[in-house]
Amino acid sequence: QQSYGPPGFGPPGSIPPGGAQSPFAVPPSGQPSKAKKFVAAFVALALIAGVAVLAVAFGDGKGPTAGGIVRVGADVSKSEPGESLRDDADTDGVELIGANGGEVDRIAAAAIADLEQYWSEQMPELFDKPYDPVTGGFYSWSDGEDLPACAVSPEEIRGNAFYCGAADEIGWDDTSLMPDLLHYYGDLAVAVVFAHEWGHVVQARVAMSGRTVTLEQQADCYAGAWVANARAGRSAYFSPSDSDMDQALAGYLELGDARGSTPDDETAHGSAFDRINSFQEGLEDGPESCTRYNDRNVADRLVQIGFYDPEDYRNDGDAPYEDILSMIDEDLNDFWGTVGPEVGSGPWTPMAAGTPFSPNSGEVASCGGDEVADTSLFYCPDDRSVHFDNDELFPEVYESFGDFGLAQLYAMHFTYGALDTYSEMPDSDEGAQRAAHCLTGAWAASIFRHDRSTSNMRLSSGDFDEAVQVLLAMSAGDSAGSGFQRVSAFRLGVTDGANACLS
Repeated sequence: QQSYGPPGFGPPGSIPPGGAQSPFAVPPSGQPSKAKKFVAAFVALALIAGVAVLAVAFGDGKGPTAGGIVRVGADVSKSEPGESLRDDADTDGVELIGANGGEVDRIAAAAIADLEQYWSEQMPELFDKPYDPVTGGFYSWSDGEDLPACAVSPEEIRGNAFYCGAADEIGWDDTSLMPDLLHYYGDLAVAVVFAHEWGHVVQARVAMSGRTVTLEQQADCYAGAWVANARAGRSAYFSPSDSDMDQALAGYLELGDARGSTPDDETAHGSAFDRINSFQEGLEDGPESCTRYNDRNVADRLVQIGFYDPEDYRNDGDAPYEDILSMIDEDLNDFWGTVGPEVGSGPWTPMAAGTPFSPNSGEVASCGGDEVADTSLFYCPDDRSVHFDNDELFPEVYESFGDFGLAQLYAMHFTYGALDTYSEMPDSDEGAQRAAHCLTGAWAASIFRHDRSTSNMRLSSGDFDEAVQVLLAMSAGDSAGSGFQRVSAFRLGVTDGANACLS
């Protein structure tokens, strides 16, 4: 068997029951749903002192300025779940078995109608054969109802959605999985579940074979391609906005494999980052890119990491708060010592350690002798240091998102300092943020790949997912782009490296 990243330590009983073919991943029993934890994290950050305003100070006059501060971010908050379903969506021709007439059923019927239409157009173009519609039925299942043909017990459906090739049927839990996704992440997240299952429908019709994780990653890619079609205005059923997209991506964080699992697991779908990576590839590059998935190239791109040892498992993969910032500072300086001369000019001069300040003690942050008010996090060029609120912002981010969520936020501002050092700062706020997100992705990938012999840092299970959570949680206004765009920039750095970030 192939090895995927560092050796893992998986907790016993962390794999969901096998269930019907291609189950959508759910949290293992006995562990809290990440949906509720994620939403709680958004709320917690929104309560911080007028919410966290992210900013960076520069002395070169680049970008829109206000009192010497270039604002490059804004509130860390959560938008309301989106509504992408069109009011005029006609679902009269779709029959659902076990439907209760609720909103989830309406979304399901619209997604089914749209996906059947989409694949009737795409199948001939991609595979030179007509598309055969699903014939086994669509089961909106609740406890106490008859089971679909492929299911042996209710446990196989509860919390799941699935496609069963033997009966050519699709089923889903309409009492917990779908209502929860709708409540927390909006109707597009529900529709994306169906788009993923239609990826398996397509695989059955073209006799696609491979490891479970390969098939699941390809289905995520096909789901992204379908969303791109709706985004382009070619759907009579859905019209998703940027906010809808961000919410749907947040839903993927709920549906990644349990921490500590590996791609070799029998029901592996990939980490949340892996799933978003494939989803975004389909959205950006279309369904043809998905057809090229195979066991080898999927294995090469996965970043799913197990726990290192029992202690790492007990700590949920997080280093202690009091240790993490010194580790990040040391490794970022090491990273820029390697890539700095490649993306800039001249050797790297290490930046100073981060500078904490304590608003609760009446301390006001400063840069170059000037007070920096109403700002929780910024880079100061005078002392080449990242200044941060050590009372509320950073402890809250660590508690809500984990150590690498904190690392992502800190590294983003450290990277502004690196770009300023090499005079490579883009002229616009949007360009600066995109470059910073991309370069932090390149840094994370460097740790994962162990490609610096001088690095003492290592990633643990869920770290990439934590970084994506923070990127989606930042509500940074029009100049910063959508959460989807921030994640896309981070992905570019992970997959293509630092040199791609400034091209």
